[in-house]
Amino acid sequence: MLSHVGMTNFPAWFLCIEAFRILYQIFVKAMSSFTINFPGTPSQFTVKASSAIGQKGGQFTGDSSKGTFRIKTAIGGVEGSYEVLGPPSGNTTPIQVTITKKPLIVSTNQIKEAISDFF
Repeated sequence: MLSHVGMTNFPAWFLCIEAFRILYQIFVKAMSSFTINFPGTPSQFTVKASSAIGQKGGQFTGDSSKGTFRIKTAIGGVEGSYEVLGPPSGNTTPIQVTITKKPLIVSTNQIKEAISDFF
């Protein structure tokens, strides 16, 4: 079965571990980005995000232009970064959020909804 790809000498357990490692890289560590429109200034975003993440026991490092965050949940950690895309437009500030690590069973849309609920 695997002779055509040169993997006949590997034990089955190794192939299972390697398959799991590849799936982990694809689904758990996959980066994804989305934009939120924060109702306020970049400075207000920094204060509110830092407070919300800190209250949940997470770490927030950044300023009014960019930064990183890390928070643990019951099913695994979420890590990412943010970047203010430009000056406020009207009453909102566009902020790009990039998720660099998340639990396998949590979709990026669920994370986006949770972040949007803070604001």
